Amino acid sequence: MASTQYGLSIVEPLGHINGIIGGITDVRVESGLTEVVQSTDGSIDARFVAAMTQVSRIRFKTNDIRGALEVAGFNGAPFSAADTITALAFYFRKRLAGGAFEGGEGFIAYMFNGILVPIGLRAAHGQIAEIEIEAIPVYDGTILPLQLDTGVPVSVGNTPSRLWTVGPWYVNGTLLEGIRDFSLDFGLDVELLEADGIPWPTKASIKQRRPRFECNTFHLDAVDKDVLALIGQARSGVTRAFLRKKLEGGANTPDGTIGHIRFDVAEGRIAMQDLSDGHPDSAMCRIGVTPTKTGATDPIAINVNVVIGTGA
Repeated sequence: MASTQYGLSIVEPLGHINGIIGGITDVRVESGLTEVVQSTDGSIDARFVAAMTQVSRIRFKTNDIRGALEVAGFNGAPFSAADTITALAFYFRKRLAGGAFEGGEGFIAYMFNGILVPIGLRAAHGQIAEIEIEAIPVYDGTILPLQLDTGVPVSVGNTPSRLWTVGPWYVNGTLLEGIRDFSLDFGLDVELLEADGIPWPTKASIKQRRPRFECNTFHLDAVDKDVLALIGQARSGVTRAFLRKKLEGGANTPDGTIGHIRFDVAEGRIAMQDLSDGHPDSAMCRIGVTPTKTGATDPIAINVNVVIGTGA
C-alpha cells in the first residue's frame, strides 16, 4: 500500500492585508527539541528521559521578494491574536498517486504567537533573486508554539507572476556598473526569553540589528584611489541597490516602469573587501556597505514598487 506524500504549497500570514506569500522554493521545520537522559547509581542504562526545552523554528525561501518584504518588512513582524498577523500557516499539498496533487485536504504547520524575521536576500546575474525568512513561535501560556496537523483544507499558491534579478547600484548618484551579484544580510539578532522551567520561549524580540550589503563587480574603477580609499570611507550620500523586475513573456521590465525593488542606505561606510582574478576570467571586486541609522530613518529604506534610476 502506497504511503501518503506531500509537496510544498504556500505560507499564509493570517489576517495580513497582503494575504499569502507565494513563490515558496524551500521550507525547513526544526522542532528544536532537547532531551534530558539520566542514569545514576552506576547504571550503564538511562532510567529517565524527558523533554527539557524546545525552541522551534521554520525557515523558508521564496522568490516573491515583494510579497515577503511587504509582510516581514526590514525589522521583522510579530504575530499573535492582537497583531496585524494573527497566525502563520505553512501548507503542504497531498500528492496524488499516478498524478500530481490531490485537491482539498493536506498537511499544515501552525504558529499562533511569535516573530517573523527576514534573514538574507541573494541575487545574481542570470538567476532569480531569493529571500530567506525565519518564523520563531513562542508560548503564550495556553497555545503550544508549533502545531502540526493533517486533514485540513489547503490554500494553494499561483504560478510565479513576479520575479526579480540583480540590478544596478548607484553611489552618490553615480552608476556603479558591472554588478554580478548582490547580497543583503538583514542582521537581526533575536533574543528569546526562556525561564521558569517552561520548555518553550515565552517572548521573542529584536535586541540588535546590523544589516550589511555586498556586491561583486568587474568595474574596478569603483575602487580607484581617487574614488574609494583602500581603508574605505564614510557614507553620507545615498547608496542605492536595485533588484530588476523580470517581464513575463519578455526580458526585463523597463527601467522607467515601476515594479523594481530599491534599497537605500543614507549613512554608514563603504569599503572594498577583496579583489580577485584568475586566468582567463575578468578581475572581480567585492564591495561592502555597512549602514548606520540617521535620525528617525532606518539604516536601510526599502521601496518595493519603483523605477530604476537616481531619482526618488
